[in-house]
Amino acid sequence: MLQAVVFTPGRTGSQIIYKNLQQHFGRDNIIHSHDPLIGPTAPAKWAVISRRRDVFSAITSTLVGKRTNEFRQYTGTYNKKFSVDQLEFKNVYQHHKIFYEVIDKGNFDQCVDIYYEDLISDPYHLFAIWNIEKTTNFNLQVKSPYNNKELINNIDQCREWFDQLSSQAILPAQIDLYRTSIRQDLNTINGEQ
Repeated sequence: MLQAVVFTPGRTGSQIIYKNLQQHFGRDNIIHSHDPLIGPTAPAKWAVISRRRDVFSAITSTLVGKRTNEFRQYTGTYNKKFSVDQLEFKNVYQHHKIFYEVIDKGNFDQCVDIYYEDLISDPYHLFAIWNIEKTTNFNLQVKSPYNNKELINNIDQCREWFDQLSSQAILPAQIDLYRTSIRQDLNTINGEQ
């Protein structure tokens, strides 16, 4: 029986993965996590890492989700165009990129990367990873109705920022700072000082 943590920084199709694996393997066996520091909860031995090749779309989807406050259930009614400032774009970009660097894959017996694009183009892709001949049920998660390019006024500027940021390496100090800030946030949430 598969027991796994599905990792995502958001907007990567992870809900499709999570809900399909839960439906097949059982609710108690699959965990969905936006926390890259979570380790395997016994006996969850698989890290299922949800990714998107089109990182720019994942980032703009996150920006739209922050404005609409709709990430899994959608009203489809938000129609107010907005502009993104450079700092907000950079923060979302760095979160998305560094998230994957912080996952400690050594904590898991098996790790698999699943790309949204592969998931969508081949309905057998997800379960084939575990040698199961079964199609993905895309009806378990509603697709966002929002067109990111139409809602973000300065989408071309965002693309320029993305290209600039993509040409820069993520530094070890940035990864350490990200990891430390997550630990501090978790300590605050848990009431620790």
